[in-house]
Amino acid sequence: MIPRDHALELAKLTDLLTAEGWEEIDLELGGSEAVRMLTDISFRLLASPGRRILVTANWRASRASTSIVRLDPADPRAALWHAEATDMPVGILVAACRAAHTGPSGTGPIAHLRAAGWLRGPVLGTDYGTRALILDDPETVRWASLQYLRHRGRLQRGPWIISRADVVTSSGERAHAHTDATAPGAVIAALALTDDADPA
Repeated sequence: MIPRDHALELAKLTDLLTAEGWEEIDLELGGSEAVRMLTDISFRLLASPGRRILVTANWRASRASTSIVRLDPADPRAALWHAEATDMPVGILVAACRAAHTGPSGTGPIAHLRAAGWLRGPVLGTDYGTRALILDDPETVRWASLQYLRHRGRLQRGPWIISRADVVTSSGERAHAHTDATAPGAVIAALALTDDADPA
């Protein structure tokens, strides 16, 4: 397996998003200490048009970690929802960023996955009282799981976990993502369904 070139991929992600009007935020890091801390790290902050969505990419030679956050207009330091992706290729990340910027589609992630032919499995439980609804892609090795967490004696919808063994990573581990309970269905679907291919 040839390791992925994360620095090259991050430059490609940056070029694709800035071509669509996203803004690369200059961190204005100066001094030898900041340079030393960022050795062997490719780091970017990108804001969507209107600065509603913030993408933070912290990519090393062996692993790429990307965060997509919907900022609260009343307090830009706070997040309304977030998604975290590890080792996801550029095409998948661009699709997730586009879905985040476009806004909610009104369709939930389960409907997106079922429409794509994914199969719904049984709800699984744990000793801690949590539950997980698993959906599998019968054509390849990827799945998504909706977590239900117990809070004050009741089950409440929790985060999504997405596993993508169908994409190549540098670490040899499968690419994965997780979102909080309020992330838009279109973002979850983009992370789960987008093919690992060069984005258009």
